[in-house]
Amino acid sequence: LEHVCPRLPRRYGMFPQVSGIDFCVTVAPDAEDGAKGAPFKRVSGVQVAGVPLDPTRKYRVATSEYLADGGDEYSMLISATRLLEPEVAPLIHEAVAAHLMELGPEIHPLPVSGRIRHTRTF
Repeated sequence: LEHVCPRLPRRYGMFPQVSGIDFCVTVAPDAEDGAKGAPFKRVSGVQVAGVPLDPTRKYRVATSEYLADGGDEYSMLISATRLLEPEVAPLIHEAVAAHLMELGPEIHPLPVSGRIRHTRTF
């Protein structure tokens, strides 16, 4: 999470879409122009499924092949163990379509959860 937050508040493409995780990002004054802030000090209050992050535990992460191959500066994912190789993994649009079919004809959107909180320090 620290890797994807140093350019805030400037918008950029590498910020992830997350699910099942909550965290707070503090934007320091030195980051107003998009400069990198102090490393490993911007993200706090990380919870996975409502439980504080355990730094000693391994977590499974679902992502696209593009990011898993290091795209958008996610080079740390290149060496991660893959549970499914790209040749056998379903395409994202196929997985979404199958899930929507399972839900049936009526889909009720979930309320916005506030899973990413953004604060500023001055």
